[in-house]
Amino acid sequence: MLPKKLAKAIHWKPEFSVGIPHIDDEHKELIGLIQALETLAGAADHETLERILSTLSEYTKRHFLSEETMMKKMEYPKLIEHRNQHRAFIHKVSEFEVQFQSNKAAELSDEILKYLWTWLTTHILVHDKAYEAFRKERNIRAPIF
Repeated sequence: MLPKKLAKAIHWKPEFSVGIPHIDDEHKELIGLIQALETLAGAADHETLERILSTLSEYTKRHFLSEETMMKKMEYPKLIEHRNQHRAFIHKVSEFEVQFQSNKAAELSDEILKYLWTWLTTHILVHDKAYEAFRKERNIRAPIF
């Protein structure tokens, strides 16, 4: 089970906003998936965890495409670095799916949850906030999706 301090932290916070409602909504969706994993940590049946992992995999691809398309349109200079972070995350989620297929589900929920929350907070608060600052500095209007 997660430390109580981390478990209580898994919710949307205003400081996560990048000022683009569509992107913020997608971040909220990821937080919702993390919350679902927290609820099921250590007690999830195989089918439920498989469904959440599949949803997470689909989410990451859709969300990252949205972000990368937006960054390309605004000519964000760190697009390649950002894209590489996204690919590393997708790879890690794929590793979780392989572990799950090997029936390590009991340990997997906690491992996924810790990784996701750490990755998400760092990625949003450092890397996504960097493109937000770039957008504001250049007076680029938030894209409409």
